[in-house]
Amino acid sequence: DAVTLGMVVTFAHTASIFLLGLLLLSLIEASTDKSSSATYQNWLTTIFSFGSGALLTMFGVFLARRRWRAIGAQKRADGHSHDDSHPHSHDHSHVPADWGGKDEVRFRDLVALGLSGGIVPCPAGFTIVLVAAHFQALLLGLVVLSFFSFGLGLMLIGIGCVLVIGKERWL
Repeated sequence: DAVTLGMVVTFAHTASIFLLGLLLLSLIEASTDKSSSATYQNWLTTIFSFGSGALLTMFGVFLARRRWRAIGAQKRADGHSHDDSHPHSHDHSHVPADWGGKDEVRFRDLVALGLSGGIVPCPAGFTIVLVAAHFQALLLGLVVLSFFSFGLGLMLIGIGCVLVIGKERWL
């Protein structure tokens, strides 16, 4: 899952920088004021940051709602209340079974999370595309952007793997 998530974030991040970089270049070319590139870059980054934040918020609400439903379903299946007069009311766990690391994360959830986090374009990526375009070396810029994104992906995958291994080891 950590590898899948890291790859999706990296792909989405690279694609967003590339596509938005091309949009930014076309806006600069169409503009009469060539010094407006920083303004366009700030607007695009801000719009996509807000969009990504909205997607992440919706995804978080969706996951929280799904977990609350799982808790409610388990309580109904247990068929009891937390009445202290019940001698067996605290003899078992109230953590849903799917919180114990046994449930499978759905691929579409990983993709949705990765896309919503990955579409935020970073200014460094824009700078790579803009500088490469300025020197008429867009292909070289895309190669540099690919390596930049590959490093990002490796770091995300590494962090994800460390977290998963740590969770299994200490919980």
